Amino acid sequence: MYGIDAPEIAKFGNPDMFMGQEAKAYVEERLDSKVVKVKMLRKDQYGRVVGKVTVGRTIPFLPRIDLSVDLAKRGLATLYTGGGAEYDGNKESLMSAIDEAKKSKRGVWSNGVENVVTPAQYKKEVKAKQNNGNPAYAGAAAVVY
Repeated sequence: MYGIDAPEIAKFGNPDMFMGQEAKAYVEERLDSKVVKVKMLRKDQYGRVVGKVTVGRTIPFLPRIDLSVDLAKRGLATLYTGGGAEYDGNKESLMSAIDEAKKSKRGVWSNGVENVVTPAQYKKEVKAKQNNGNPAYAGAAAVVY
């Protein structure tokens, strides 16, 4: 999904991030047996689709729910600021949703902003450990927004 970075779930022997399973469960529940629309924005460096995922509401005339903004509002994602970041003109909406989650201490923000490890930071730490702790291989630091 575009514009966001959600907490990582356990894989390759690495543990779940705080709220990783909750974010996964929320997406599964939100999309289960629903018709979704995916607007392809681009492909990332690994060939994966970066897209805007929207899901309809139970009342048809209401606007569709943008899953990236929804996850951000619930505190289940941070702003993605890495290479090739794509916002589809919605960066302000995403930032506003994240600010709302921070102020309300929802999701990843529930223990305070100062205690948040972003997915980008987590991946950097994992990569550094895989490279014998040499931070030169870990990549650039993420901006927490």
